[in-house]
Amino acid sequence: MNMPREKRARHSFILLEALASLSILSMIVAGMTTGAVAMMETGNYVADAAAAQDRADQIFSMLKMPADFCGYGLPRSVDLYRKIFAPAALAPPFSWDGVISVVDTQMKNGAVRKNGTCRIVYGIRSGYSIMDVVAVSGDILKIRISGIDDKLESVPSRLRPDSLKNWALFGSGLPFARPLWLKSGAKDAYTGKYLNLVWNRSLSPETELRLHKNDELLYLGAIECNITLYDEKEEEGIFYIKDMRGGGRQPRENGVMDARFVLDPDRRVLRVFLLIRGNRRYEDIKTKGTPPGWPPDYAREIPKQARHYRLFAFSESFELKNN
Repeated sequence: MNMPREKRARHSFILLEALASLSILSMIVAGMTTGAVAMMETGNYVADAAAAQDRADQIFSMLKMPADFCGYGLPRSVDLYRKIFAPAALAPPFSWDGVISVVDTQMKNGAVRKNGTCRIVYGIRSGYSIMDVVAVSGDILKIRISGIDDKLESVPSRLRPDSLKNWALFGSGLPFARPLWLKSGAKDAYTGKYLNLVWNRSLSPETELRLHKNDELLYLGAIECNITLYDEKEEEGIFYIKDMRGGGRQPRENGVMDARFVLDPDRRVLRVFLLIRGNRRYEDIKTKGTPPGWPPDYAREIPKQARHYRLFAFSESFELKNN
């Protein structure tokens, strides 16, 4: 028996409604999926960017104090810098190119990473100050300090002042800045006695060195900064600092894929460029070309494995106030 025409029409309309509803529903689901993917992608980007920013902030904070006190109590001339430390100048950091220098980094595979290592010689505040300058006799200054600790060590007889812990810095030296090494008396400051500090007077035999009361004593410090020299199989980069006062080369921050340093012609400003990854590694290449803010000259040296992360470039300029 044939279905009535009105009933057949009603069934056809219901079928059309169902098809239309399915079509609309699929569009809604597709839109929700696209939106969810976009939201997830945005969330991943924000997380990666925040992780990279935190790493950059950590490194810049580590460099701030050495940069602020770079060259404190030391001569600007590279040639004179080496001479004042003689005969200890045969070893680093006394043999470096002055108080601030940027050199190339030798990589494991024999390649050279241009401007990949930075060396900074600086003063470390002690909190102790000059109470009295008693006398200057030849190359020896006899002074009394408000306190002292094991960061400054005297040099036993017949030995050379070839440790950073042997040297003291003062900002008020006149007519010029000169480092001094402790000949004897490191423990005497606690008892109110005087310290014998020696300077290399042979470089200026006609001049007397003068220090002022209340000038703060600073210890001599030096660091060398660069990242790990990894090969093609390694994905991780680690920012290292070698403390020349002791402790050796230590990892300070991971996720740093590249670091470059630039000195202005007058050696008054140090600019640091960092290329840092986010936390998430992706199956596909995530960073193509040159990341915004990264020097194009170094883009071709970005490791292939590093491009599976989001890479972010950061830079900071440090004024070298004492250089």
